[in-house]
Amino acid sequence: MKIGITINNLSYTPEAYAYANYLEKFGAQIQLAEYLDPFNDVNIFFLGLKKNRSHTKYKEIHEYQSLSTPPFAKIKNFIKKEINCLPDARIFLNEIVKEDLNFNDQKPYVLRDMGVDEIFFQKPLQNHHYDIVYCGSFNGRIGLIEEIIRLAKIGFKICLIGSIDKDKEAKLKIHKNIDFIGKLKREEIPEYYKNSYAGLNYTPDIYPFNIQTSTKTIEYLASGLKCISNKYEWAENFSRSRNIYFLWTNNIRCYEDLYKDERISIDLSDLEWNNILNNIDFYNFLRS
Repeated sequence: MKIGITINNLSYTPEAYAYANYLEKFGAQIQLAEYLDPFNDVNIFFLGLKKNRSHTKYKEIHEYQSLSTPPFAKIKNFIKKEINCLPDARIFLNEIVKEDLNFNDQKPYVLRDMGVDEIFFQKPLQNHHYDIVYCGSFNGRIGLIEEIIRLAKIGFKICLIGSIDKDKEAKLKIHKNIDFIGKLKREEIPEYYKNSYAGLNYTPDIYPFNIQTSTKTIEYLASGLKCISNKYEWAENFSRSRNIYFLWTNNIRCYEDLYKDERISIDLSDLEWNNILNNIDFYNFLRS
């Protein structure tokens, strides 16, 4: 079976690579590309808007791994529902994404929450180089830059991974205890986690950010890091349901606050991508 999966240089889509690695074990031929071969048997599109299907016989899967972002998030969701062409099946991040998009047809679907690449399951170094690592987007995260500056002023050595614009970088650069690593390949990230004590998740308490799984958080935890987070709906629900101790940002007032409690090993093996995809019988879902 030939399966196409959309990727591009702008979006961090670990699920696309996880799908490829998983499906290759079943003998599938995988195309990871921005523009997919119309002669594949199945093509998976991360949406977005897609008004038209091509006139070939491939099966078309639409994946909704998130909801639309502000402003006018609910209006954008409605437009997706009304404009997007009809697929053969859909993949949703979770029940909330499915319900909010509210497609009223009978197309088959699966719910597929975010997973963690196998390479993140590791033990951190005892003699870490960084107190805190942040990995991810710097755009659209109201309050993130201010929180990083606050933590830097306390005295933490901080590692920042990801693309950042010149204005935000200029605000942070005056603090000599902040290192800018830039954008990394996926396989390069675990080494920086291993050299850190804690990972920072800072997510605005705004729909839909506050109800979506934080990829960086589950990657931090799989790597054995302590997780620092602001309080919002998903983080509170996840920490409660898993009985995981999060260090909330408003409880960090001095350097010693980070190190008051030892890091605790967390079992997130059920979130490793192979286990997630096995549990939803992903290969047979695509075949059928």
